[in-house]
Amino acid sequence: MTTFSTIDELLDILDNNPRLLEAVRIKILTDELMKLPHDFAEFRETTDKRFDGIDTRLDEHGRRLDGIGGNVSDLKGHHTIQDARSNADYLAAEMGLHWTRTLRKIDILHIWQASERNGLTEGIPPGDRRSFLNADIIADALDSQGNECFIAVEASYTVQARDIERAIRNASYLTRFTGKAAYMAVTGVSRLEEVNDVISEENPQAFDANRESIVFWLEHQDIESPD
Repeated sequence: MTTFSTIDELLDILDNNPRLLEAVRIKILTDELMKLPHDFAEFRETTDKRFDGIDTRLDEHGRRLDGIGGNVSDLKGHHTIQDARSNADYLAAEMGLHWTRTLRKIDILHIWQASERNGLTEGIPPGDRRSFLNADIIADALDSQGNECFIAVEASYTVQARDIERAIRNASYLTRFTGKAAYMAVTGVSRLEEVNDVISEENPQAFDANRESIVFWLEHQDIESPD
């Protein structure tokens, strides 16, 4: 029989006899304490799953907010285009031109088709063709001498370099297809600094491939965001 006279001797005996140690533990500890490690492991697993669910929901909310932001941006851009079309006569007047009509999509298509039959569209990339046919605004106008001309307008809530490029490109095609002067304009609520060197609030110059083009800029009033 194993005997001991001090606590240290008892501890040494238990350390050297795992079965005896387990028997003493069972005798001393309650069922609740014995189950504590297992219960804690289950609690941690359940908590981890809950946090995973919270992360997933937060990701979903983030995607929804991104979508709402995109929808608001699209709405503002659409409003800017529609308002510019409704006020094309005012825009032309600001440019020192007299608006006569805003071309419909079918009118723009007819210009392209006639030019295509005459071989004037050769070499134009498909992307440029789509840009021309889907121009925000192409208007007929008269200059101060009563000569017919065109205005190619790009409208964006925030005007960027690509809007300038489209306006210049579409104006160049109008001159190429019709032989008439074409002016370029952009309109928006704000503009990026990258476009400041190629826009002007003064009367614009007609498109001329032999010199750097100046694009007329008309500032738009802001609209309130939807609730």
